[in-house]
Amino acid sequence: MLHDRRTSLILLAATSLLGSALLSGCGAMADTWERGLPMPGFSVTGGTAGEDPGKDYVPSMEVDPAKLVGGWEEPVPGQPGRFQGYRLNKDGTASSINMATLAVNRWSVKGDILTLYGDSIGNGITIPFAMEYLIEEVTPNTLKIRQGSLEHHFEKVL
Repeated sequence: MLHDRRTSLILLAATSLLGSALLSGCGAMADTWERGLPMPGFSVTGGTAGEDPGKDYVPSMEVDPAKLVGGWEEPVPGQPGRFQGYRLNKDGTASSINMATLAVNRWSVKGDILTLYGDSIGNGITIPFAMEYLIEEVTPNTLKIRQGSLEHHFEKVL
């Protein structure tokens, strides 16, 4: 019985320390966001997501931001008949479509890099993010972007 109580206390202490470390990290990230500093995220250019592309990065094309304005949806993997995506507004604001835990609120494009900014929401913790996508193709009705080896194929919606 004493052994079980010691084990429980050790696990409780370890869980408490880990939780404190995670929460302090989230607090530091929120503080970074509020001060306007770059946030961690996925960068396709070798720099930090949301900053200027890495010094050696050369865009393969210049994408006109007006071509990206509108709603873009793709099928939800493993959920036939369901769609998700983004709405990119002319003023640089944005929103997520059918993604409650990924709240996109603004966007920008530089060269061929689309950057989405927002908050990842889950388990009572909100974490700001900046995610970069390489724009591979944009037509009036389709948008193909890539993030590492993950490709997204969107269709324009009203």
